Order: sequence, then structure tokens, then C-alpha cells
Amino acid sequence: MLAAVALSLAVVSGAALTLTDLGVANSTTGFESTVATSAAGNATLDTSDGVTVVVLGDAEHDRDVERAVVEALRANLVEADVAADLRSAYDGPVLVVVPTEWALGWTPVSGEATAAWRVVYVQSGDLTQFGESTAGAGDFTTERLVERLSSGDVDTVALDGRTNFVVTGEFALTDATSGLLSLPYYDRHVVEAAAGATVDALLGV
Repeated sequence: MLAAVALSLAVVSGAALTLTDLGVANSTTGFESTVATSAAGNATLDTSDGVTVVVLGDAEHDRDVERAVVEALRANLVEADVAADLRSAYDGPVLVVVPTEWALGWTPVSGEATAAWRVVYVQSGDLTQFGESTAGAGDFTTERLVERLSSGDVDTVALDGRTNFVVTGEFALTDATSGLLSLPYYDRHVVEAAAGATVDALLGV
């Protein structure tokens, strides 16, 4: 009887750790990033009109990252909203995030993660100006931007009167966490760490 009760408690506890966001843990999180800006004239970062956030991808963690980036921007007093899809133009600045690696290992007493993502911030909200800087060498379509983002080929940015400030970046995260932690807790920890690093880098340029 006692063995059956103990087994039942173990099953309930295991289920709770996969469903409930709880944890008492210590984390060591490391980041590597390369961030570059392109500016025309004296243009500088200006988020006073808010930022539209787009995370490219259909995985569940992509939507989590999307929400976390919006929350991190709002925590820094920047108005932010999520776009339903990637368009050629927006009413204001747009921040596009492309997760390229997302690997989490979890047990109830430890977690390990590696993640990588690319970022492009376009201040005018006009995404059509990405392409070759030589006139006629490439088309400036949204599809071309997505292609360049996916391959990491966003070094060349064509600036004009509409698109006068652009930030591009590549990020990598490693994390090791130990303690008592549920799977939702660890997922949230990694997502918020990635979102925080993205927003800190953007606002720090």
C-alpha cells in the first residue's frame, strides 16, 4: 500500500514539473553577439513611435520569444506590438527576429540550452530597402529579406530617405541551470534570457 502511494506521488510530482512554472535554481547564462548599425546622415535609434515585432518561424518557442521581446521592450518603456505577418512596410520601426537554433535539455534538477538567432531592426518600418547596394543588382522584396535573414546574409543594406537607420545582429546563448525546476520554468528562463539580450543590444546601440 505504501509503495503504491509513493509511486502515485512520484507520478503526480513528475507531471507537475512538466506542466507547472516553478523553480528554485541557479543559472549560468552566456551570450555571444555581433551587432552592427547602418545610418544615413545623423540618424540615430528612435523608438519613440513604438516597435513592431516579428519573429519568423512556426515553432512554439518562436511565439514565446515574440511575446518575451514585446514584454522586454515594454519593460524599457518602449511601446511594442506583434505583427501578424511579415510585410514590406509598417507604420513605424520593425524588429525582425529569426531563431536559427533552439535546443533545450531538461531534468527536474538541471537544464542545459543552446540557442542562436539573427536580428534586423529597420527604423522606418520599410523592409523593402534590403538588397545589393549596386543599383539593379538585386530586388528589394520582403521575400528577398527573408531569404537573406535565413542565410545570415544581411551585411549589405541599402539606405535612402525612407530607411535611414538599420541594426543587424547575430546572437548565441548557452545556459546551464541546476536546482529544482519544472520544464515550463526552464523554457521561460531561456526565452526571457534571449529576449532580454536582444532588446538590451538594440537599445544599447
